[in-house]
Amino acid sequence: MEKEIFSIKELPHEIRFGGDYHLTQSALILSAIADGETIIKDYNSGIDTNRTIELLKRLGCDIEINSAEIKITKGIDSRFDRGKEFEYCGGIFPLMLIISLMAGKNISGRLIYGEQISVSFIDKVVSSFSDAGIDISHNSKSRFIELNDIQIEPVEKKLSQAYPYLKNSLLMIGVSSGRSVAIRETKTSDDYFENLLCRFGAKLAIRNIHTELMKDPDDPRKKIRRSPVEYKKEMMLHPSAKLHGVTISIPSDSYQISAMITLAILKRKPLRIDNCHISRTMSDFINFLKTLGVDVKVANRKNIDGFKHADVQLSGRPNVSRKISGDLAFGLMQEIPLITLLASVFPATALIREIEEYREIFQNPFGEISEQLGKMSIKCGILENGLIIEGKESLPEADYGSFSNPDIALAFYVSLLAGQGKSVFSGFEIIEKNFPEFKLMFERAAVSQGVYEIVS
Repeated sequence: MEKEIFSIKELPHEIRFGGDYHLTQSALILSAIADGETIIKDYNSGIDTNRTIELLKRLGCDIEINSAEIKITKGIDSRFDRGKEFEYCGGIFPLMLIISLMAGKNISGRLIYGEQISVSFIDKVVSSFSDAGIDISHNSKSRFIELNDIQIEPVEKKLSQAYPYLKNSLLMIGVSSGRSVAIRETKTSDDYFENLLCRFGAKLAIRNIHTELMKDPDDPRKKIRRSPVEYKKEMMLHPSAKLHGVTISIPSDSYQISAMITLAILKRKPLRIDNCHISRTMSDFINFLKTLGVDVKVANRKNIDGFKHADVQLSGRPNVSRKISGDLAFGLMQEIPLITLLASVFPATALIREIEEYREIFQNPFGEISEQLGKMSIKCGILENGLIIEGKESLPEADYGSFSNPDIALAFYVSLLAGQGKSVFSGFEIIEKNFPEFKLMFERAAVSQGVYEIVS
């Protein structure tokens, strides 16, 4: 599907995002093993929500959905017939939780996954699960995972990954199987799944390790701050954890908020978002923008239904370029498509390194980003562990498509909204299916500004 995209004159007056993708998927899958009724309000209405619901129904769950809420009245059927074949074409985040759910509940069978998933990353996941004693195999050619009769042992793992997907999966295995799980992170990843687990009643003890002042082994006259152990965070899931149903209102999607912020910067327009969902990734993104010279103010911090929120106001655009690597790259991994877009409009060379995990998880994301930037005549080189971008002063006109990664597609949709004139977006259904509220918000803004009319 080709779609003509017109650049907007002003940002929308009414800002409304869909519910958070990761929290919606987490709540759905946790509800499948919770006792009692779960109601999910303000959920993410992207296509993966329906995909996950349909799979959970096949596993025996009773689920009702309307425009206001999702109601789960019965979880997985304990009498479920094993050995069936399933297909799930959603993203890697819910896919991993679904694999863990099936493993924890000893649901043997074959799970076919979609083309957008990296087979090499699935190989790593299968290897980690095998280390935990799970009888699992992967056919990379035919893209399916085979789960056999499973006897899960207590899990203990040390992790160092920007994406919390494997951590969340191991916790899911534990809570669905009734086994203990001990995880130690050498770098701290996003904690939304852990917080939601506790909301559902899991007995999860979390200990953040703080540095201590100690003598410098190289110079006893000095003191330095070091961690007493080789990890920063420890999570212990009690084996008797029993989940119960909850009523939960999902906050706005973190990535869509970041996309709106990026658009405001590209358009050089001030932006204010009241009650902005402040996830760990959003906090890191805001701090990164400050280092680029963007004026960002965060005020009125509050807790709404168990989630951190604040009023965010920003103006200006980047006035410096910087290299991204190490802990900074670790914290910004989920925002890579938007960061590459910001780098492309600053007349300097931007180096983004140590983001190989992004390439490992998704199907050729560096190639997809480089190809689309090339359509704007922006040079983007692919490194072994990152990207190097030769930015320009402004975004030239370009036609885009097609995309396999929804987050990358949204970033380039933002670039067209920020550009000049009219462009063509091939494969626009990826935006319509994954970010329907975001798309509708800007269609309405374009109509109100006289950019174009919606023809039904």
